[in-house]
Amino acid sequence: MLTFFRTHWLVITICLVYTLLATGAAYYFASSAAHENKAALLKITEELKTAKETQEKSSVEAVKAKTALDKEKALNTNLKKLLTAAEQERESLRGSLETMTLAASKTAKPQPSTAKATPAPASTACRDKNAAAEKDLKNQQNALLAFKADVYKRDNELRERQKQLDETLAKIAEERRKIERDRADYRWPHNGSQTNK
Repeated sequence: MLTFFRTHWLVITICLVYTLLATGAAYYFASSAAHENKAALLKITEELKTAKETQEKSSVEAVKAKTALDKEKALNTNLKKLLTAAEQERESLRGSLETMTLAASKTAKPQPSTAKATPAPASTACRDKNAAAEKDLKNQQNALLAFKADVYKRDNELRERQKQLDETLAKIAEERRKIERDRADYRWPHNGSQTNK
């Protein structure tokens, strides 16, 4: 055995050196691959964390958008009710004005015929009746004018309310467009992160 080692020590030494070199190279490559795998795993973990955060943000935004949409629907319902009430009130005022105008015109028509029918030498009783009728007619006309002024005032108020309601509807539409834009903005990175996965 000693003779074998003495004669072949050089070959044995070379084999040992090659074995050590091969083992070192294998260890180096295995360590590099493990390091790369660890880096890739960290990168994937980071991407998953980013995707999760984006998904949570999207969920929060979706809840906010749904809440805003529910509020908007309720506000639209209230606005429709207000508009219907305003239209009904306006129609009621117009009907009342027409009724008062017809009543005043019917009351005013018999007056000239009564004046023509009265004889020239009118008695004091007739004059008192005519004066009372004229006074009553003037009172009715004054009441009609006051009512007409009130109707115009209410009509102006209704127009102003209609204008405010239109402005509110325009603001709501703008808010809806903004929510749609925000929802689209949050949807885009979420899809991108899913693609990266």
